[in-house]
Amino acid sequence: MRKLEQTMTTGGFLTKRMYVPRAIWYQSLVRLPAADTKMSACQTLSTLFLKMVKQSQSGHLNLMVEGGPEVDVERMTILKELESLESAAHQVQSKLSKKLSFIHRPGKNGLSLTIATNQGYSEDMQGPVTGGNASVYGGASSIYGSAGFDWATGDEPPLPSQPDKSTKKGGVSVGGSVSDAGGLKSQWKSFSKSVQKSIGNDKVEDTSTYTEAVIRLFQSSYILESMLRHYNAQSPYQVHIQIVNRLRRLCDVLNQVICAFVVRDLGELMGKYVKRVGAWVAD
Repeated sequence: MRKLEQTMTTGGFLTKRMYVPRAIWYQSLVRLPAADTKMSACQTLSTLFLKMVKQSQSGHLNLMVEGGPEVDVERMTILKELESLESAAHQVQSKLSKKLSFIHRPGKNGLSLTIATNQGYSEDMQGPVTGGNASVYGGASSIYGSAGFDWATGDEPPLPSQPDKSTKKGGVSVGGSVSDAGGLKSQWKSFSKSVQKSIGNDKVEDTSTYTEAVIRLFQSSYILESMLRHYNAQSPYQVHIQIVNRLRRLCDVLNQVICAFVVRDLGELMGKYVKRVGAWVAD
């Protein structure tokens, strides 16, 4: 996440060999699917993270609790705050899953999440945090999943069945009729128009608002990393373990949902940027 943020703020190397200039994130007329839903998700989560940080700074909420059973009340307060955050994160994920086919709805009680892509296979994502001082904000995370392609319900849209090669006079397949063939053709034409209209509506006139919303979310979420490191370094107290588990699940949503669509959008932005640079060179 830090590397992605750096490319948005100053430009930087996303990998050892790939440099991403800042200008890539600030373009016009780029296709970004469900951009409004993504920005709303980022704003919702960043607002909650910043609220928690402000409560800590004002002394109303101690995020870095230390000590034994005598401070259990403070630990339980943090646990309730994280529970509320996790619930909001899963609601955000659920809304995004209705718009983006590669994001699945959260499992019951925050169980492992799965990301679906075009890679043709699936894998449950457990997240990179394994304990100790592990950080969810460095390096590139793997985002793979099943090949499901969803327009509304998560299932691949059915294609009209191919006609049998053996036909009657007039070219109508055996077992079918002219009206059936015409109906299928009409439905498929209507479906194609709706897809084209959807693609047209995905174009964003200016990506600045989208990029700034993502930056705010990334910067506000770093408090989770600090808390995770703090409680991982504490003794394995029962409430500490519950706090760490909730922090990890929140980090899973950031890695597997937010970063998933940000990386995909980066691909769209890079493609558009390369075309424009090519046009500039040709001129």
